Amino acid sequence: MPTLREVLKSELLVQEFWSGLWAPANTPSGIIRRLHVATVKASADAEVQKQAESIGSIVATCDSLEVFAAYMRKEDVKWKEIVRLAGAKAD
Repeated sequence: MPTLREVLKSELLVQEFWSGLWAPANTPSGIIRRLHVATVKASADAEVQKQAESIGSIVATCDSLEVFAAYMRKEDVKWKEIVRLAGAKAD
């Protein structure tokens, strides 16, 4: 069975697993920043690191909210192109 990369003939499909936190659009920036700081702190916890390593993963955080926002914009462009290449249509 061919991979998606082979079917779509695109280098866009080098994918890693990642996750992020989102909040409602009108959440005050101070709260967003506090969530970011708390997330970075929790991610640095030795037990969190150990649990991630036990499943073959690593915990990495973005240096700033702006870095994450830039990454999300890049992912949006990439996945729009993957959808276009796949010929997928929304019903």
